[in-house]
Amino acid sequence: MGSFKTGLLTMGKAVSRIGGNFSGGICCNFNSFDTNLFRTPQQIKMLCVAVALAFLFLPAAAVFAETPVSGTISVNTTWTLSGSPYVVTGDVNFSNSAHLTIEPGVKIKFEPSTAIIVGYGYKGSLSAVGTEASPIVFTSNLASPVRGSWKGIYFDSETNDLKTVLEYCVVEYAGQDYKASIMCEDSYPAIRNCTVRYSANYPIRVEPEKVNLSGNIYENNKYQGTLIEGGTIYADTTWGNKGDESTYIVTGDVQFSDSAHLTIEPGVRIRFEPHTAIILGYGYKGSLSAIGTEASPIVFTSNLASPVPGSWKGIYFDSETNDLTTVLEYCIVEYAGQDYKASIMCESSYPAIRNCTVRYSGTYPIRVEPQKMNLSGNTYTDNKKDGTLIEGGTIAADTTWGNKGDESKYIVIEDVTFSDSAHLTIEPGAEIRFESNTGILVGYGYNGSLSAVGTETSPIVFTSNLTSPVPGSWKGIYFYTNTLDAKSILEYCIVEYAGRNIYFDDASPTIRRNIIKNASDSGIYIQYSGSNSAVIDCNNISDNKYGIYLNSATPQIVNNNFVNNQTGLHNNSSGAVNAKNNWWNNAGGPGANSSNGVYGNVSYDPWLTGQSDCVSSPGTETGYLQVTITPADAVTAGAKWCVKNTCYDSGATAELSAGTYTVEFKAVTGYIRPANQSATVRTGQTATAAGTYTKAQVISGYVRDSAGAGISGVMLILSNGGGTVTTDSSGYYSISVRSGWSGEVMPSLSGYTFTPSSQSFSSLSSDQTLNFTGTRAATSFTVSGSVRDINSTGVSGVTLTFGNSGGTVTTDASGFYSNTVTSGWSGTVTPSGSDCTFTPANRTFGAVTSNQFQNFTAACSGVSPAWIIRILPGTYIPGVKFTVTLKAAPPSGTVMYSVEDKCMNGWTVDVADISDGGTFDTNTGKVKFTFQDGEARTLTYTVAPPSDATGDGTFAGTGIINASARVIGGQSVISQGSQTHPADTDANFTMDIVEMNSYGSAWLHFAPWTLPPNPIPMSYVSKAVELWLNGETYKFDSASGSPPQCWVNSASTRSLREDVSLTAVRTLPCPYTAGTAITVTISVSASAGGYTVEETPPAGWTVSDVSDGGKAEGGLVRFWIPIAGGQAKTLTYKATPPADAKGAYTFGGEISYDGKNETITGDISVSDTQPGDVNGDTKADLKDAIIALQIVVATQPPPTAAVGADVNND
Repeated sequence: MGSFKTGLLTMGKAVSRIGGNFSGGICCNFNSFDTNLFRTPQQIKMLCVAVALAFLFLPAAAVFAETPVSGTISVNTTWTLSGSPYVVTGDVNFSNSAHLTIEPGVKIKFEPSTAIIVGYGYKGSLSAVGTEASPIVFTSNLASPVRGSWKGIYFDSETNDLKTVLEYCVVEYAGQDYKASIMCEDSYPAIRNCTVRYSANYPIRVEPEKVNLSGNIYENNKYQGTLIEGGTIYADTTWGNKGDESTYIVTGDVQFSDSAHLTIEPGVRIRFEPHTAIILGYGYKGSLSAIGTEASPIVFTSNLASPVPGSWKGIYFDSETNDLTTVLEYCIVEYAGQDYKASIMCESSYPAIRNCTVRYSGTYPIRVEPQKMNLSGNTYTDNKKDGTLIEGGTIAADTTWGNKGDESKYIVIEDVTFSDSAHLTIEPGAEIRFESNTGILVGYGYNGSLSAVGTETSPIVFTSNLTSPVPGSWKGIYFYTNTLDAKSILEYCIVEYAGRNIYFDDASPTIRRNIIKNASDSGIYIQYSGSNSAVIDCNNISDNKYGIYLNSATPQIVNNNFVNNQTGLHNNSSGAVNAKNNWWNNAGGPGANSSNGVYGNVSYDPWLTGQSDCVSSPGTETGYLQVTITPADAVTAGAKWCVKNTCYDSGATAELSAGTYTVEFKAVTGYIRPANQSATVRTGQTATAAGTYTKAQVISGYVRDSAGAGISGVMLILSNGGGTVTTDSSGYYSISVRSGWSGEVMPSLSGYTFTPSSQSFSSLSSDQTLNFTGTRAATSFTVSGSVRDINSTGVSGVTLTFGNSGGTVTTDASGFYSNTVTSGWSGTVTPSGSDCTFTPANRTFGAVTSNQFQNFTAACSGVSPAWIIRILPGTYIPGVKFTVTLKAAPPSGTVMYSVEDKCMNGWTVDVADISDGGTFDTNTGKVKFTFQDGEARTLTYTVAPPSDATGDGTFAGTGIINASARVIGGQSVISQGSQTHPADTDANFTMDIVEMNSYGSAWLHFAPWTLPPNPIPMSYVSKAVELWLNGETYKFDSASGSPPQCWVNSASTRSLREDVSLTAVRTLPCPYTAGTAITVTISVSASAGGYTVEETPPAGWTVSDVSDGGKAEGGLVRFWIPIAGGQAKTLTYKATPPADAKGAYTFGGEISYDGKNETITGDISVSDTQPGDVNGDTKADLKDAIIALQIVVATQPPPTAAVGADVNND
């Protein structure tokens, strides 16, 4: 048989109307058949009829018919494979939220000037999901299509983004009239694994905040890249790297609002048209995380075919940038600097910029604020002006100008000044270059300090920014009268080409081992008596008009080399200047009034007969401290001054290494010793201090019971700054007060009443004996504590059984329990609960005669260790906002994490108070945080309970790492409180001494209180003391914060001491010996008020010999000092490790004053070996160093590539 010549057969079919009118039919060409088979016209006619009938009954797909479409889709519609191909003869639009589904394998062919338009004025959605083997094709209907043969697919603002997706599609030959083949205008449909090719413009256009692209391929388009026309990012978004879409073309400025965060993935390239930029923090908060890798950096570059420096503006970080969540790491920024002073501009912001390359800038690579600098390891290459630009300004907080990369060359174009006692540290190797008429001005009107300490091999350079500098090219480094001298030093620096290289105006910094040269006026200019304590030694001072110029100043000048100055030292005042032991470039000395010599009243004999080498070979740096004590009778009585645990007589001199020391004064009976002082010792100088003891009157006596037996542990509280003292084992006490003291003495011990209850004195002028009789008031005592899980979250419903007929109690919602037992009760307390085990398993008490305290830790099934701990105030007050604190400490290796927390329904979160860029989800009621790193953070937000709230408030939340969620630990329940302090039991807004004393005593003795919160927080105790000290009457002030800060004295809403910080420093001996007690010392700075201290020794250690009336119970040690009397205190206790103790143990603790808590600093751990004792022989010596070195060498991986100057290939 023959065959059909199908190319000569035209077929069509009638279709249901979608848009337009359609018709179809079959046409037989009588000349198109093989005449060897069909010989007569009748045969051919019969064949035509048969063919026609056959086609009428064949499936539509088999006849390859076309389905024309145009107009509006108003109901859900599907374009099927059987209807393919579809020919778009006019724009296809949507209304009534209609949804169009396109099946895999369908082909859509477009006439010129046609498009699919979704979401233009009316809601609609499109789902075109093909497969890799059967993609959906959007193409031209022209026989010979070219780029721009049809418009494209347009998604406008009313597109239902959640239901719209293009996946495994081919979009080709579009781009007519549109800027891209696929236009996303204020919409973000998912576009995945699609191929966009032969576009007359860009393949895809997206909004900067609405990017939902993944795995797409761009081929043979006019412009290869994803178009971003600029605009504002309002919500967190990611510019990803899952396909060719990872090249983004930015044609307009991209800005931020609503604290939005942009993440850019490694390997992404962003290309910018001229006069465009990424702008953060300009009027609105925002943040950017662009973290590439060394192998896959993120590139910010020009979109020009042949870019040149300054082809686009750059990246601009303004004042509202969220610095904590903004980072550029392993990025390349190139060809920027158009319109801006640098490719990366940091204006009142300090984002982290690490390991980035900035090159081909039309100006400087990076511009920073002088106090806001967070640069590390960056590389500058082929920029018009290489160096980090500092436009000048004021440093108002401590900051560092580092040396971690090319950024260590800083270009200063305006004066840098200081305020708020800010301190600037400049690292070795940094180079600071100055434009004309600029300098660093320290202490000019406001306190400040500068530490520029280089090394012999890596000096810090201060010089001119001119290509060919000359003397006088910049101002110099100026130290004015408000300079913090003790913290200001230049060492191993090169200072050159200024007018006055270094200038003192009533300031005394240390200038040591520097090269100071080529000044048009003075190498160092010093004036006024406030500069007399300055140290100028071991400097090379050369090629200046005046090496040193003095005006009414007499500083120490020693071991310097004066070389080739017109005048070595010029004294413009009549007072003699000590300039002995300097080198004057002549073995015969300077020669008065001679070149490179001295002018004026200068004592220069003896002089050095050769150049001093102390610049390169420093000797021991020591000075002296002399302290005088008055009055003489106090000295006779044994008064001494002490430094570094060594005490000296009045007028004695101690030789000390250069540095700052705390001078303490020994306690002497009958005298009030002076407060501690700070003294700064400088090399070769004698520092002086003085202390005056105040004559005291002694109040002493006994506290006994009715039978005459002494009562130990009674605290005597003296009002009006008198302090406190605790009775010894015999009931005796003795305390000194200043002569003329007036006040009240009140004894306190839980479970006792005293006769008299207190005793008042007025203008005390002689020693006094005051005895008290104590009567045990309590016939019963409390045993209380908490049951918490491994995350410190209270466990409710735990039953505690008290043996020996002690009864049972159950923990409340916060895990607290309290039980009353009769005096002398003994027995074992055992916790029990479903699916929980407890540590300790029980606690045995014997003959209870005071309140007892015991905490238990519950290990319950289903509870995993938390890495976030929630901290709540002790109580809430209805209608009053309080702060929720979340301490997040992600595990090591975390690269990103999120946090969600939720308060109970009906409570209101203040969105404005959410820290760290967190957001509030109104749908779920959750506060949410997301971070693109693994850094630990303290997160906060505020919540206000309703004004009619009652009962407990509850919280619940999780932390998520890699889709793995952990419950937030810590406090999850907060109890309702009242507008009066819980110590104020009669609720009359007056904190009298009885209420304060009773509340503090209950805390000290681990007793529960009648009003919540329980256990009593130490901050509530210190707030009660503050209210009592500052006038007793107080008020509730919600603006001052949540409890206990909401209670303020009526005279003012400010604490009398709110700007005075207390410090508590722990000292631990090292090493410890198993089973042998060590003495733990806590040194507390001087305080006119009172404070509480709570220590947590290591688990399993026992405590004894607690000083100052402190108490130990249940693994805690507590001290309560209601009145410190303006004295520093040393609190001590003994801690004994178990007999089988090994390794290191950790101590923790806090001090609380004025209702606020601070962590105790100093030593936190103790070990059974000396620091550095590797071989365990209780000595840290050379043997240990050798072993440590062997360990390091043995564990080093083989080198893969040597770094320059890396001798050991590490």
